[in-house]
Amino acid sequence: MQSTVLILLVGMAASTSAAALTPKSTSYAFKLVAKEDAGSPFDGQEVTASQNKLWLSQPMEKQDTDCGSGPVDKAPATLFLQDDELFLFGGEGKSHQQLAANVSGKEHESLKYFNNTKDGPGQDFETKGWSLKPDNQDEYLSFNEAVMLACPASDDSFTVGVYQDYDRGCFELKARVEYNYQPVSCKYSGN
Repeated sequence: MQSTVLILLVGMAASTSAAALTPKSTSYAFKLVAKEDAGSPFDGQEVTASQNKLWLSQPMEKQDTDCGSGPVDKAPATLFLQDDELFLFGGEGKSHQQLAANVSGKEHESLKYFNNTKDGPGQDFETKGWSLKPDNQDEYLSFNEAVMLACPASDDSFTVGVYQDYDRGCFELKARVEYNYQPVSCKYSGN
């Protein structure tokens, strides 16, 4: 009996120490910045989120983000990855705005965010497949190796999309990751 208890205690101690040594999945929040390429109309611009879309060069009067203490004049979209899924940062345990992509066709609305507690992303949209890809000393957002594009909108801004095939006067976008280790929680308009 005593040897059984001792064996159980040693086994529990070993499993506890092994669990303590196992790294936990930690996702850091980040913002996206358009890689500065010559000729691009949005060199170095931060990606924002509004009206269920991601944007570049969106006019300030159309940015309607509510962060922490209330609306802000200009705030880049703060995102994080978890299990190959991409979310807008809404606070610890409160991030329900999730991004989804549709690369099956030539839809102009190929990337959107939605509230995953209320509804799904819609037919043909996928939520899994997001990753950060290293390139030299930087990392870039990727969705299943599809091309990220910035397509012109009517107000000199650009909507961000994900495409397998394109020919629509859009610009290829390399969305560089900049980590934010003390993110502010925000609620982005649209849902």
